[in-house]
Amino acid sequence: MPKLPPPPPTGAVEEVPTPYKYRDTFCSHPSHGIFATQKIARGVTILTEQPLFRSATGTLQYHTKFRALNAGSKKKFLSLCNSDPNAPNRRQLRSDTIRGIWKTNRMVAGDEDAVFETVSRINHSCSPNAKLYWNLETGCMKVKALRKLELGEEVTISYIDFDAELEVRKERLKSWMFVCSCPKCARGARTTRGTKRRACSVGG
Repeated sequence: MPKLPPPPPTGAVEEVPTPYKYRDTFCSHPSHGIFATQKIARGVTILTEQPLFRSATGTLQYHTKFRALNAGSKKKFLSLCNSDPNAPNRRQLRSDTIRGIWKTNRMVAGDEDAVFETVSRINHSCSPNAKLYWNLETGCMKVKALRKLELGEEVTISYIDFDAELEVRKERLKSWMFVCSCPKCARGARTTRGTKRRACSVGG
């Protein structure tokens, strides 16, 4: 039986120069977003990254995968956003802490879910300017611009099918434990109920 190659190392493979930076966002919980540090043309790869770890979808395997990480990777995972409203103190490393961070930051990676140090910090929008592309052969996630991004513009992706109706999108986003009020959702809310929503985002 042929020997399988070792898994690739975790961590971001950064573009040079790096076309993005972290910055605080303003919403109902502490969060960071990814913002363009230069103009980015449509189709450009903004970021290529390998996950901290992957886990079978719909299982509790992520607990085991997290505990197998080295200290540095655990620290990166624990630095990500936890949008669980009942989240415990991060210094009290309990199973619900791991669950909250996992549910907030997981991304679809082929037939599994995965958490990333940087990609997981990209906030959701139902009118995204970027898209994720998973490469099964390299085990990397690429983030590509769907349109031109201006200097200082936040990079956003959609965690769901953004062409779905408003109520369907709301229901599907519940598993990330937040209510989207991007411009597209705000317009839909005004149309259906005549009300506005406060902007909120989820990401690391």
